Amino acid sequence: MKLSFWFNPIISLVSASAIVLLQVQNLTALPLPQVDNAVSPALQVNNAALTAPEVNKIAKQITVRIDGANTGSGVIVNQQGNTYTVLTNMHVVEYAGNYRLQTYDGRVYAFTHKQTQTVSRGVDLAVLEFTTTATYHTAEIGNSDQLNEGMSVYVAGWADPDAISNQRSYRFQDGRIAARITGGRNGYNLVYSNVTKPGMSGGPILDEQGRLVGINGQALTDERIEVTDFYGIPINIYLKFAAENKIPSSNNIDSQKPSLSIEPQNPFLNQDHINNLLLEQTILNNNQNQINPQINDIFIDTNFSNT
Repeated sequence: MKLSFWFNPIISLVSASAIVLLQVQNLTALPLPQVDNAVSPALQVNNAALTAPEVNKIAKQITVRIDGANTGSGVIVNQQGNTYTVLTNMHVVEYAGNYRLQTYDGRVYAFTHKQTQTVSRGVDLAVLEFTTTATYHTAEIGNSDQLNEGMSVYVAGWADPDAISNQRSYRFQDGRIAARITGGRNGYNLVYSNVTKPGMSGGPILDEQGRLVGINGQALTDERIEVTDFYGIPINIYLKFAAENKIPSSNNIDSQKPSLSIEPQNPFLNQDHINNLLLEQTILNNNQNQINPQINDIFIDTNFSNT
């Protein structure tokens, strides 16, 4: 739900009195997906900062859950006819085998590792497509170059089971940009304070207007001070390579930012192995437990997590 405000001062040239008119218009909430051949509506946001619950409404509709040979999250970034493009981390879909993605309305779509495409060598991003007559929203893309330290951002995704919860759950975390680095390994140039968990890799990073500005994917703990940093890939990196490699990038681009569509997923995404930024490497333990027979969730225990 968005509120737009217009302040239209009318000053009379004849008299000294001034009249100020204030008009407030309430926009209706975004519609739920419907099973038909309608064109997918793009989630449009204005420049006014939204509340966290409002951004969460957007996040839920564009975030997808991935299960199968591995687990993770993804975002619907493009729609052409009945075909939708989902953006995620390469490490989420790197294993050979069968996968399923689940959208926020509970529908499940099958795909295989062979149907995924790496965005670019050396960048932890991949895309996949699914076809449906259902209608889904696509994410509005922002401009990650405009992110600065201290700015508020939100991360969404499907966390893996833990000692308390025996099934995956959707998570939405607020936080702030802590740093922007240059030449981060595998494209991870954003550092933020949003606490993320294994399974949230591939989920969207949204700005205060609900626009997609990055893809969440890693967490790294500095054992010297026992502090964990969380990392994401700026969306502009994806847009750059998508254009070069002719990958569908978005039909919902903000005038100031590139746009992507992302699809929501329901299961807790388990964090595959992590390519640590400062440490050598961490490999996922292949301890797989089926958590939800209906979705066939797989939980992989890891010491480090991609978020």
